Amino acid sequence: MFSMLRRSLAFRRKVHRAGLRIVGTGQLPPEAIRWHREDDPASVTFTVHFSPHLSLLHRYQEWGENLWPVFQRTAYYRWHRSLRGFQHPRPDDWIEAMGRRLVNLYLDIQRNGYRCQSVADRIAVLEDGRLWDGGHRLACLTALGWAEVPVVKLERRP
Repeated sequence: MFSMLRRSLAFRRKVHRAGLRIVGTGQLPPEAIRWHREDDPASVTFTVHFSPHLSLLHRYQEWGENLWPVFQRTAYYRWHRSLRGFQHPRPDDWIEAMGRRLVNLYLDIQRNGYRCQSVADRIAVLEDGRLWDGGHRLACLTALGWAEVPVVKLERRP
């Protein structure tokens, strides 16, 4: 319980530092949430169904652990590589670790269910429907066939 409170407080601080505020929680269909390149907020947006994250999970569902020798050929790897230097140097081993973290989250949710205990466990969405945080969770829940996902709605502070 203490870790849940700590995660919730850390999430709330992150939201505040970004100049946002939490305005509510709810459920949305995954396709209602739009992704964009974090280095270019004005870029063309797309839904989770066209995300490199969901693509990696589909590849994992098909290939299992045989995915890792060819990981650098995936859309997920290319996505992170294209963001190299934006907020993080994103070395190859870091990108692979993030891909493995995504797959491990997927496997954990598949085995144990999704534990949505605090706002920090929800997918954070801006008022215009753009994804702000929780892309891995959104991809995992979509890959597992969820029709609606738990969201926390954010808006810019006045």
